[in-house]
Amino acid sequence: MDALALARLMRTLDELPKPTIAAVQGAAFGGGVGLVACCDYAVAAEGAKFSLSEVKLGLVPAVISPYVVAAIGGRHARRLFTGADVIEAPEALSIGLLHAVAPASALADVVD
Repeated sequence: MDALALARLMRTLDELPKPTIAAVQGAAFGGGVGLVACCDYAVAAEGAKFSLSEVKLGLVPAVISPYVVAAIGGRHARRLFTGADVIEAPEALSIGLLHAVAPASALADVVD
């Protein structure tokens, strides 16, 4: 995807005048973490995993970085931006990327 198009998408989602909800099952890597960070409310199933894995390709998560930093703070962002660590839903909750973690069977109910 073109970086400018991705930047427009992220800005639109971040500035949308209606509430947005991210409901994550499985893995949210790279730009998926950016999408979660842009949403007003973010919830994930217990088994969800998150990573800014583009660093393994020699890329920095530049387009999504303002939104991720706003969600989790600079210190956590620097660790994830440089290490490509895979974190699980409870840690994503503890650093501020998520607002709630739910059993997979209850994710839809939590979103509702």
